[in-house]
Amino acid sequence: MHLSRKTYSVAIPRTREPFVNNWLLSLGIGKDGRERFWICSYNWNVGGTGVVSTEDGRCRTYHFGNPAGGYDSACAEGPDTMWLCGKRSFLIRLTPSTGRWARYETGVNDEMVVFRGMALDRKTHKLFAYSCGKAFSFDIRRRKPVKVYEGIAAGNHMSLSFRATDGAWWFMTGSPGKFWVRWDPRAETVLVVPMDQPLRAGAHAHAGMPPLRDDAGRAYLPGLGWFDPVKRKWDPAGHAPEQEANWFARRAREAWGASWVGNDVEVVHWDMASGAVSAVCKIPDCQAFNLNMTA
Repeated sequence: MHLSRKTYSVAIPRTREPFVNNWLLSLGIGKDGRERFWICSYNWNVGGTGVVSTEDGRCRTYHFGNPAGGYDSACAEGPDTMWLCGKRSFLIRLTPSTGRWARYETGVNDEMVVFRGMALDRKTHKLFAYSCGKAFSFDIRRRKPVKVYEGIAAGNHMSLSFRATDGAWWFMTGSPGKFWVRWDPRAETVLVVPMDQPLRAGAHAHAGMPPLRDDAGRAYLPGLGWFDPVKRKWDPAGHAPEQEANWFARRAREAWGASWVGNDVEVVHWDMASGAVSAVCKIPDCQAFNLNMTA
């Protein structure tokens, strides 16, 4: 729409999908011995494109039309069963091998967008997602909603989640503000915990990836430090890297992450014993949360 109130139609050149807002999710190893990964674009015009790719590059695409624009949240029930969420009113259950999918209502009667961070609790077989003051839990075995939570004062969007050793799940939410939303899938209770941990001096926060976990069950949040969800305490200085990144994998005392460098991504290695960070490689035209490490 021009300021003259005249509408102009402009041809848009062919291009790739404009947004990829979710992380590269491992679906596990299939019957053929290959590990599979899921990612999905966001396209409000025609709907997002989902992709399942093996570690050696074999891939298949999936199209769902435009009921949600895209599915920023995804959980793997198994190597050939996925649950997707793009709006909080419904879920998609996808069977990647056949491409068949089905829609299930969550009990939330509006169309607010759900961002990254939906969680699947395998012990109770429940999904949980938060968006704009509301949340839902959903039983994947019965394929029915369990509970809708309303009036949660924890910002508009979630960005990540992780399971604590006591069985509760913690969701980082915000915009505005920063909060934890703690969900107990057994008792079906929700608690909002303000996140008042300041950034370390000179550090930059990198939010949006599932956090690294240590052997004690703590979660590492870049720029903030290690968080113990059971004790609800922070350790801002312990085992911090000399340079922050979107950390996407940990093996023993080593971790790997990625940072934006212009339109490219630089992959870095973190020696967790010393804190030293070194460059590994650069990947052109990539986003820092679109990486993962094979099993």
